[in-house]
Amino acid sequence: MKKSNTVLLTTVFPLSVKFLDEFLNSLKLQTDKDFDLLVVNDGVANFKDLIKEYRQINIIEIVSEKSIVQNRKTGIEAVMKLNYEFLIFGDSDDYFEMNRVALSKKLLKKYDIVVNDLTLFDKKGIYCKSYYSKRIDDLFEINLEFIKNKNILGLSNTAVRTESIGDLDFCKNLVALDWYFFSKLLFKNKTAVYTNQTQTYYRQYQDNTVGLGDNSMNSIKKAIKVKKIHYQCMTIISDFFDKLLCEINYLEVNIENVDFEKDKTNQSNLLWWEIPNYKIKTKKKI
Repeated sequence: MKKSNTVLLTTVFPLSVKFLDEFLNSLKLQTDKDFDLLVVNDGVANFKDLIKEYRQINIIEIVSEKSIVQNRKTGIEAVMKLNYEFLIFGDSDDYFEMNRVALSKKLLKKYDIVVNDLTLFDKKGIYCKSYYSKRIDDLFEINLEFIKNKNILGLSNTAVRTESIGDLDFCKNLVALDWYFFSKLLFKNKTAVYTNQTQTYYRQYQDNTVGLGDNSMNSIKKAIKVKKIHYQCMTIISDFFDKLLCEINYLEVNIENVDFEKDKTNQSNLLWWEIPNYKIKTKKKI
């Protein structure tokens, strides 16, 4: 049952079960406890038995064993149906700084979208604090131009005013649902701000489909495929993305004839789906 005007939305799945205690404990320790937790359950048996010690969190469970995109859509639709004012996204294999809920609510009074910093960790512990802060200043206002060829707005480090969301017509074959979702909002001139005053502790592991800071050729090729799908979907909305689609198609075809500048400034601190600067090699005359 709904008890708050703010909700944190997550999806749980069998691989995330072993991380639930870290996730839920970080929510239990929030300085602002006025929020509900809406959980889309994708295949976790006896979920209620796993969370008995977290009764101080008002948890609403929805069962939805579908695709990743459909689970996200189902969750957002439930949030809209329940008429929440503020929606905070969080992955169940991550955890959060204690002021995340409070700061998100504060900034959402001024902006449509809030995106916070990431601290990267793996099974060995934290290895990169405040990843975004190396490139982005606190309270930097984000627009569509900034995220046209990269993304910083994920579904574990963002919050949004629900009145700003609009339709949930997700494009088919999406991989980067978050990039598409927020690109559509920014295309509609919704306001967004970045803050480093709170952190999402972003887990890096083999089963995580998206990593940060990897400029290997395999990662570059994956990014090209994701960007191609993203731009194909966005061209349906605006011809602003036509040129970007042409550029990524050209890069994909000529990938074996490209020099990537991986040693340049910021190229070792890449954002989601960002590709290192590159130059097409000049073909030698025979």
